Amino acid sequence: MLHTIYIIEKKSGRAIFSKSYQFNIDETLISGFLSALYGFAQAELEEGGIDNIDMYGNRFVYVDDRGLLYIGAADKEDSAPMLHEQLNVIKDSFNETFGIPVEGGFDILNWDGNILTFKPFEETLDMLVEQWEMAKKVAKSAYMMDLIDVYQNLLQGLAKFPEFSRLDLAPDEELDISKMAFEEGAADMMMLDKLDEKVIQENLNNILENFVSILKRSMDQKTFLLRLQEYIFPYIKNDWARIKEAKVDEFIVNLFF
Repeated sequence: MLHTIYIIEKKSGRAIFSKSYQFNIDETLISGFLSALYGFAQAELEEGGIDNIDMYGNRFVYVDDRGLLYIGAADKEDSAPMLHEQLNVIKDSFNETFGIPVEGGFDILNWDGNILTFKPFEETLDMLVEQWEMAKKVAKSAYMMDLIDVYQNLLQGLAKFPEFSRLDLAPDEELDISKMAFEEGAADMMMLDKLDEKVIQENLNNILENFVSILKRSMDQKTFLLRLQEYIFPYIKNDWARIKEAKVDEFIVNLFF
């Protein structure tokens, strides 16, 4: 998600608006550098410029419209297309708020040169960023719920092995992988967006690997394969699309195949 936004007058290279939700910025220095970089790319690159660039752990995206250059900064891991969508929403809101005409653009806008004219746009930007932050939290919570459910279904499949009950690996009432994976017991569904995704997935991986290792040692290879075909493979086949979306397909292939 965008954490810093600059709006620059292309003709002068002057930042008429800037806002950062992550750190203090020297808007004159940074916006001047980013504007110059964009201008250089326009002059030198055959395709007519750049729309995003990665530098110093950040991803910068550009939108050029009506004499203004909109630049957004985000984490390097964030999707460039998503960031462009957000920046275009900001651009459209700014154009509408200050009546920037399509023909002639910012160059013919009647204003007194005081950039404080555009400061009230912070309220609109705050609202947009809050909405995007909420959407991001919902999306992460949904992803974590899917991730946990995939592992739970795999664990339940393993629990159907006759050897599972004979080995007394876990009582039915304790067959909750979220209780095993989280240090404080079952996951709080309201707090999923705050969890460390990498740590949780490592815990889930370790749990399944341990159960699979124990079960493998309790039978020969042929019997183990028959158990997989009966109790595991049907689920994987039916839920493969969600497994891929949860990004655990490679782990599952390496674990069972």
